[in-house]
Amino acid sequence: MVMNNAYIIIVVIMAALVTNLYFGYLRGRFNRFSFGWVVCIHAPIPIIIFIRIIAHITWILIPLFFLAAVFGQVVGGRIYNQIYSK
Repeated sequence: MVMNNAYIIIVVIMAALVTNLYFGYLRGRFNRFSFGWVVCIHAPIPIIIFIRIIAHITWILIPLFFLAAVFGQVVGGRIYNQIYSK
């Protein structure tokens, strides 16, 4: 049972990472602090909350999801900048 919970937590953390990787990539298109930029940062939050609630994961692990989200946003933005660098 403990191992299944660990797998679920890892899957949800990876979902947070991949979701924010995509939105971080999209964020690269917008000017900093524009409406689209803010939407790309905040749009994944309800998605991750929904997945966490469906998976019955406690709120104590939210810092892990936050770290995965920040990492995904940063890496997604850097990928965009590498592809479309001027």
